[in-house]
Amino acid sequence: MRVLLSGTYSVQEDGFIVNVRLIDVDSQKVLAAATDYVPDNVLWSAEKMRTRGNYLYRSDRIGECDGRGGMVDGPING
Repeated sequence: MRVLLSGTYSVQEDGFIVNVRLIDVDSQKVLAAATDYVPDNVLWSAEKMRTRGNYLYRSDRIGECDGRGGMVDGPING
């Protein structure tokens, strides 16, 4: 199955409203759709983001899956 994730966002005073749809490319049917509010305080700061080529990278791994079924809640050394 080939799927496309499509969406929009609108900037609010203290966050974003995000609208997304997951679309089956072959049948062009919407498989799932969601709208939600994302507050500014859960986003990474600009200091923790960088680009390399056409890719966006974070400089820390807080909030990322640790590969053992848990979440990283502080810096990872090594």
